[in-house]
Amino acid sequence: MRKTLDELLDYIQPQPYIVHSENYNHLFKTPVLTAGQTFVLGKTNETDGIYTASKINPIILFDDFTTACKWVDFPFKVKSSACKIIIPKTGTNIRYCYYAMKSIKFDASQHKRYWISQYSKLGIPSYGPQKENLIADSLDCISSLIEKKKAEISSLDSLVKSRFMEMFGDPILNNRNWPINTVANCCYMKGMKNIPQKEKYWLLNLDKIESNTGEIIKKDYVVKDKIGNSTFFFDKDYVLYSKLRPYLNKVVIPNESGFATSELVPLKPNSFVNAVYLAHLLRSKSFVKWIDGTSSGAKMPRASVDALRSFMLPLPPIELQNKFADFVHLVQITICRSLQVLFVA
Repeated sequence: MRKTLDELLDYIQPQPYIVHSENYNHLFKTPVLTAGQTFVLGKTNETDGIYTASKINPIILFDDFTTACKWVDFPFKVKSSACKIIIPKTGTNIRYCYYAMKSIKFDASQHKRYWISQYSKLGIPSYGPQKENLIADSLDCISSLIEKKKAEISSLDSLVKSRFMEMFGDPILNNRNWPINTVANCCYMKGMKNIPQKEKYWLLNLDKIESNTGEIIKKDYVVKDKIGNSTFFFDKDYVLYSKLRPYLNKVVIPNESGFATSELVPLKPNSFVNAVYLAHLLRSKSFVKWIDGTSSGAKMPRASVDALRSFMLPLPPIELQNKFADFVHLVQITICRSLQVLFVA
């Protein structure tokens, strides 16, 4: 048996709970939320128009344009009207509905509101209170394991950043006095000229790159006719760097050749530069802060590619760079094991 979401859930319009000022401060009390990836935008000291969600009365915050959803069990305000506050109807297990909604595959490519017109009409399996409670409890246990593994992965990523600073120091200050040379002299900064003949090609864009680790979230393969003129072809020994300001820490070393979109800059290191060393230098806080200062453009600020070309790259002995790369590889093996646990879960 199946029931539509609007049979099980109701919604509240968010307008009374929209924050008046974006003067956020972490010392303030009330979180300001979106249903998107950021979730908590900041905290406000406003005392009116707070939605009092709690452990006893949780809600689902639903992004009306992207259909993303977040579980909320604490008082909050929202950033805009581009969301709906989803509440249970009598007898509904809202936690079960939340997990069911997270599993729905839905095309939200059009820029319009979806909850009333389409999304709430979707059906989900209905098993009755006892079985739905059991399913929700089981998924809660799995979610708890996932969060622990994510924390472990985050800790390992912090370990890599710490080891980089320990071995090489601040790349902007170059306080180890390594020899230096421009990125342009150390890296080939164009895509490959010879493109292998394949039926389908891997197409990489920023949405497929995880910010903190540079890991590929998903690989999309398309036929060559679907690849635009602004793309470039790269090999697996390239480092791909994002020049868009909000994503300056998105740096990836691909494990196979393919095409990338124009938001990314191709860097093929020469024999004096280890790709892993270069990628972590470009992702470091000090370099991100420095390159951010070169950004220009109103709608979507971009870091200056000329500034990247002329950046004086510290060049530690290649043996030391390789040693760091070996350490990163060992950490990645540990992360892969943690991810395998998540996959099994």
